[in-house]
Amino acid sequence: MTLKKVDLKSLLKKTEEGLPKKSPAGLSRMLSIIGNKVSPDDTVYFDFEILRDMTVNHWEMSQNRKQGEPRLRIYCPEVEGGECRKTIIEIVSDDLAFLVDSVAAEINRKDYLIGFLFHPNIYVSYDESGSLETMQAKSGDGFHRQAHIHVQINERLSDEAIEELSAGLYEVLDDVFYVNADWKPMLSKLKECSEEFKLAKTRRSDKEIQEYYEFLNYLHSNNFTFLGFREYEFVESKGGVKSKTSKGSGLGLLRGEIKPAYISENAEGLPRNLQELRRRLPPVSVSKTNRLATVHRRVPMDCIAVKKYDDDGNIVGEKLFLGLFTSVTYSRSVSDVPYLRVKVEDALEKSGFDFGTHHRRTLRHVLEKYPRDELFQIEIDELLKTAESIIRLQERQRIALFMRKDPFGRYISCLMYVPRDRFGTRLRKDFISILEEETQGKCANFYTGLDDSVFARIMAVIHVSQNNPPRISQKKIEKRLRECGQTWAERLSQALVESSDDDAYITDIVTRYADAFPVGYTTQYLARQSIFDVEKIEEAIENDRVVLDLYRPNGIDPKNIRLKVFHVGSPVTLSDVMPILENMGMRVIAELPFEVQPEGAGKSVWIHDFLLETPEIEDPIVILDVKKN
Repeated sequence: MTLKKVDLKSLLKKTEEGLPKKSPAGLSRMLSIIGNKVSPDDTVYFDFEILRDMTVNHWEMSQNRKQGEPRLRIYCPEVEGGECRKTIIEIVSDDLAFLVDSVAAEINRKDYLIGFLFHPNIYVSYDESGSLETMQAKSGDGFHRQAHIHVQINERLSDEAIEELSAGLYEVLDDVFYVNADWKPMLSKLKECSEEFKLAKTRRSDKEIQEYYEFLNYLHSNNFTFLGFREYEFVESKGGVKSKTSKGSGLGLLRGEIKPAYISENAEGLPRNLQELRRRLPPVSVSKTNRLATVHRRVPMDCIAVKKYDDDGNIVGEKLFLGLFTSVTYSRSVSDVPYLRVKVEDALEKSGFDFGTHHRRTLRHVLEKYPRDELFQIEIDELLKTAESIIRLQERQRIALFMRKDPFGRYISCLMYVPRDRFGTRLRKDFISILEEETQGKCANFYTGLDDSVFARIMAVIHVSQNNPPRISQKKIEKRLRECGQTWAERLSQALVESSDDDAYITDIVTRYADAFPVGYTTQYLARQSIFDVEKIEEAIENDRVVLDLYRPNGIDPKNIRLKVFHVGSPVTLSDVMPILENMGMRVIAELPFEVQPEGAGKSVWIHDFLLETPEIEDPIVILDVKKN
C-alpha cells in the first residue's frame, strides 16, 4: 500500500467518522490529542485506517494500567483491497528516560527496518477503580505523563517473529522501568561508596585515594548513566577466594540477583584464580562487560568496581556499578577527567621525555586521542609501549595492529591504524572479518576515529571463549590486515617482484598500470593474474590487433573454460563474437568486460572475459594444445 501526504484536518475528520459506533467520549478525545501531535509531513505514513486502529489500541491499552506496567501490541494490519506489507508496534507506558531509544535499539537488534516512529506523550488521570478518567495535552494537577509509541516496520513479520520481538520488547520495557526506578538509589549508593572509600584504610597513598574519590564524584555529577548496581563479599574457602552476592543489594539491571553483571560460560562464574585476580585489582577499576546494555544504547556496558575494606585495611568485598559513560567523557580533554589525567601524567613521566620537547608533546597528543574506553582499562606500561609504537608510525605509514587481552579472558581489544587514504567501510568490514576468524570470536562493538591525523583508527572489541581461549599470533593477524589493506599498485608491485628480477621492467609496469585497471577488475582478479593480462595488453597495443587467451582457472567445472579477448580502442561487438564461438561448439555462459587504460599508451584496451561451456566430446580439451593451434 502506498500512502500519500494528506491534509491533517481532513485525515482527523475521516478517522473520527471511522471510529466504532457508540465509542466512549474518551476515545474521540484521545484521537484529538494524539492526532494533533502528528506532523503535517508525517501524514504520509498514515491513512485513516492506521490512525483509527492506533487510537483504538492506545485507548484500550491505557485502561486499568498500573504504574510500571507497560502495554504492548504487535500486529500486521489488513487493508481493504490487499495486504499491507508492514508490521505495527503499539506501546503505552510511563514516560521514562531512555524509553524510545531502548525500544528502537531492540527493534534494530533484530535487523528490522523502522519505517516510521511516532512517540507523543499525553497527560492522564485515573479514577479510584483504575479506569482512565480523563486526559489532556498539557500537564496539570493530578495528571501524570504517559508515553505512547507507534512504530511501523517495513515488512510483514511471521507469528513466530512477532512473538519473539514481543518477548524482547517486554524485557526492554521492564529494564527501562527498573533503571528509572532505581536511578536515585544508585546515585545514593555511589555517594555513600565514595565517602566510605575516602575514610577506608586502604594502604594506598593519600594522593591516590584522593584521585579515586574525585573520580567517583565525577561519575556522580551526571557523567555516568547508571544502569545497575550490586554488592559482593569476598569469602575465603579451602579452594581459595570466591565472591558472594550480598543478598538484596541489586538495583536496576541487577535487580533480583538473577541477571549476571558479566556473561560467563561457567555456571559458577569466575574460576578461583580469576577471583583472586579480581580481588587484587586497584581500589577503583574500570572495565567493559561482555553483556550488552538493554537500556539507552545497545553496547557493552562500562563497569566501575570499588573495593570494600575492613577496619584493618583488608579487602573484603566489592561494589559494582554498571552503566555507560556520557558523551562528555569522550569529548573533553583527558586532563579534565579524574583517573585518566593521573594515568596520562604517569605515562608521560615514565616515558623519560623532557618537558617542552617534541617527543613529549607528540606522546601527549597520542594519549589524548587514544580510545577512551581503552584508556580507562589499559595498564600504564602497556599503554606507554603502544603509544610509543604509534608515534613511530608517523615516520613510516603502514597498517598497524595493537591487541590487548581482557585479564578475565572475556574479550580482546583490537586497535588498528590505517593510512587515511585507504580507509573505507569495506576495508573496516574486511578487517573485522579477519579478526573474528583469527580469534574465533565475535565483534561486539567497533568505533572509528577520523581527525587531522594521517591515520584512521578502528577500535574493535572481539568477544572470545573463556573455556577455549584462542591461540593467536598478533604478527600473523597484522600481516593479514596489511595484505588486505594493500593498494592495487602495492599488490601489483609485489606480484611483479615475485615473477621478475628486472627492476626497470617492474618500475615501468607499476608506473603505467598502477591506476589502469577499473575497480571491478581489481576486486575480481588477483594481482599475479593481472601480470599475464598485462603481457596480452602490451601485445595488443604493439601490434594493434585482437589478442586471445584461453585458460582454465583452478576449481572450474571440467566442462567449462574461459576465454579472454583483448581489443584495442573499443569493446568488441557481442553480436559478432557470439556466432563465432557457437560455430566452434561453445556455449557462452557469462561475460565480464573491463576497460584498461595504461598510463601514456594513448589508447585503452578492452578485456572481455567469457565463461564458455565446451561441447560434449570423449577427449577433454587440453588448454596448451588449443593455444598451439
